[in-house]
Amino acid sequence: MKGNGKLVANLLILIAGIVLIALHGRDGILPGIIIITGVTFIVPSVLNMVILLSRGTAVGHRGRAALTTGTVASLGGIALGLWMVLFPETLVGLLVYLFGTILLAGGLYHVYMLAFGFRPLKFPLWMYVLPVLLVVAGGLILGGVIPEIESRIVLIAGVAMVVFAANTFLEQAGVRSYAKSRHSIGE
Repeated sequence: MKGNGKLVANLLILIAGIVLIALHGRDGILPGIIIITGVTFIVPSVLNMVILLSRGTAVGHRGRAALTTGTVASLGGIALGLWMVLFPETLVGLLVYLFGTILLAGGLYHVYMLAFGFRPLKFPLWMYVLPVLLVVAGGLILGGVIPEIESRIVLIAGVAMVVFAANTFLEQAGVRSYAKSRHSIGE
């Protein structure tokens, strides 16, 4: 991801983290997140079905194949979305493990990027603290060490998202500073 795309993605992660922190004490937050996610599956799937059906009978082999695959994908999206909206409690455990996996993967990603991804730039050791904390938090959630109390999981995920965004901003500042210094030296 380049420039503005990376900035926008990082800002969205930061905003999502702040929202999770702000909402962490509310009852039913994890089922609420699942319901919202379900709606985000249903709406585009229904819109896609309407578009597919409004086109009428597809002409030719490629048209029928596109209509069939589009219909199957839309029906799958609607079914998954309905499951999430109607039975969110069945997916809470999965969401907790998803949060843990994302934290673990995000921390490992930052450790890798700091160690190898920006070579020849070398970051100071203190830059590794936040990514290692992400790995630890993800490991604790996946290992079941943290009790499955929604409020704690949501708070940890929110803080971790803010940490991830902050670390990305710090990395990018370091890379820009390094590039600027190389440019001013004339390398």
